Amino acid sequence: MGEAARVRLFMHIRTGESGEALLALMQSRLHRDAVYTRLDQHIRSFFSEHTVTYLRWDVRQLNEVLPRFSIARISPGPKTRLWTFVSSGVWEVDSESSGHLEFMFLAAEDDPRVVQLLTMTAHYHVSNRLGVGHTFPLGDPFMPKSPCDHILVSLPYPFEPQFEICHVEGGHLHIVWLLPITSAERDYKVKEGLEALESRFEEVGLQYWKSDRASVI
Repeated sequence: MGEAARVRLFMHIRTGESGEALLALMQSRLHRDAVYTRLDQHIRSFFSEHTVTYLRWDVRQLNEVLPRFSIARISPGPKTRLWTFVSSGVWEVDSESSGHLEFMFLAAEDDPRVVQLLTMTAHYHVSNRLGVGHTFPLGDPFMPKSPCDHILVSLPYPFEPQFEICHVEGGHLHIVWLLPITSAERDYKVKEGLEALESRFEEVGLQYWKSDRASVI
């Protein structure tokens, strides 16, 4: 039992306060612990022959809402020759429209800007509730010399379908892909639809791991 819980229990004993609130607190905390553990197991199981470490980029406003937020950094290995980054903690943002999400990003190099991007996306999600098919602007290219200044929230197509779903007690989490795109690609998606843009990506064999790739539109 953590220090905060011990304090609450002591106050309950001293004041005669109903134990229902304390029980709800402990059950909620235990459930959250179980979800974080299960998500970590899901990531490590899928990337069983890769090295997984957790990173943080402190943003005060996000820490206040998602204090346990972190990012799993997964080294290249049998699943992919790229660096994979997966958020942990976004699922605590309640979203009826898109369910409980975590974000994934693929990069050719281990770049700290990816950690910053995932952190800022989590912060944006708290207020804007992202989901598959949504796009949002970055303001500036996400990497130097990159024409990509928007992000498309997509299904994690580079991996097998089982990676997307992390089963937890009472439900599941969806891991979605943050794919950098250009303004022209974003406009095409708005005009023609998500399926048309994804078909275009497939048609040209999108080299999504190259930050300096040319726009396909």
